[in-house]
Amino acid sequence: MRAARPEHRYEYTNAAYQAFFPGRELIGRTVAEALPETVDSGVVDLLDNVYQTGETYYGYELPLLIAQPEGPPKQMYFTFTYQAYRENGEIVGISTFAYDVARRCWPARSARRNASSSTPCSGKPPPLSAFSAAMTWCLSW
Repeated sequence: MRAARPEHRYEYTNAAYQAFFPGRELIGRTVAEALPETVDSGVVDLLDNVYQTGETYYGYELPLLIAQPEGPPKQMYFTFTYQAYRENGEIVGISTFAYDVARRCWPARSARRNASSSTPCSGKPPPLSAFSAAMTWCLSW
């Protein structure tokens, strides 16, 4: 039986995902512990929903202000997928595939800022071949 609110602990990350969060210890920690800035943005709630329903979530150009080990926080924009990971038909975790699309968003956001618009970077997801892919897997128990 699944927990009412899983912890979403990092079980695995690849080098590209870890590079998004320099100086952060991810493996073995919960998403909320490792990346506290994601809690208020609704990321943990999205993970909870995917874990409870099994429905894949597609996010486009999610803005996150990420604290850096040195210097000011870095504004990042993520296009990502949260997908339930199953073993023997039961959801046991969530796979995350994420792309940092900040390079694509900054020019578009600057142009819209001049036009007083607060819409996302674009209406379409970026071509995935244009960005480095990052993957992680959160074991939810």
